[in-house]
Amino acid sequence: TALHAAAQHGHADIVAQLLACAGVQVNAPSRFGTPLHLAAAAAAGAATTAAPAGPDSAQIVLQLLLAAGADVAARDPEEEQTPLHNAAAAGCPAAVKMLLAAGSDLEAASATGSTPLDVAA
Repeated sequence: TALHAAAQHGHADIVAQLLACAGVQVNAPSRFGTPLHLAAAAAAGAATTAAPAGPDSAQIVLQLLLAAGADVAARDPEEEQTPLHNAAAAGCPAAVKMLLAAGSDLEAASATGSTPLDVAA
């Protein structure tokens, strides 16, 4: 969806506009998970590269999604990982802290039995 794409690329302004639209599904599933999965994985890249949207925007996207009720326990359909798995695997401490503060389970096991601690970079 457009929300998935905007979240993945750290476009906070677009994410905010989409979340304001009636009927938008903050937890809409995709092959890669929810928008929160994509934002959590992308936050590390924004913090370490010259991403167009910048590191602050990636953090804002996470905040916007969480404030809109994004499910921190949502599982991606292939590996059954949570957004916290994605943030930990991407090596983004700020995203990990944000997700933990929102109630993510540090002991959540994926389909292969790995926890976010197991996949941490």
